Amino acid sequence: MRILYYNPYYVVPSFPYYSMPYRQYPAVHPKKFMDSAIHTHELLADAQLLLNRISRSAAFAGQLMSAAQKSDSAGVGRMLAGTGIQHIPRVFYTPDGLILQFVCQAAGNQAPCCELRLKMCWS
Repeated sequence: MRILYYNPYYVVPSFPYYSMPYRQYPAVHPKKFMDSAIHTHELLADAQLLLNRISRSAAFAGQLMSAAQKSDSAGVGRMLAGTGIQHIPRVFYTPDGLILQFVCQAAGNQAPCCELRLKMCWS
């Protein structure tokens, strides 16, 4: 064993240099990626519709905030569905605000193709 430098508490052995083999990447097929982008546009449209409703109606924003603070999932779900959005988000409550997770599943696929997560703070 050859010692690179001397330290009475730690000895570093020398190792021969090994280069990594050249990595071959698979062929690129962007169809699924492009479909995901299309579905993400749909989620963005729903998110924009919901955000417009919250930002333009103090009554709606107050009711949504009140229901969320009480953890009234059914009330929050009814309010979100009443906005006309196509993809109803999963709702998570925090003491600081609300997290909305929009998920889109492509037809015939069990795994979601795309996800949009919004976090809105109220304190």
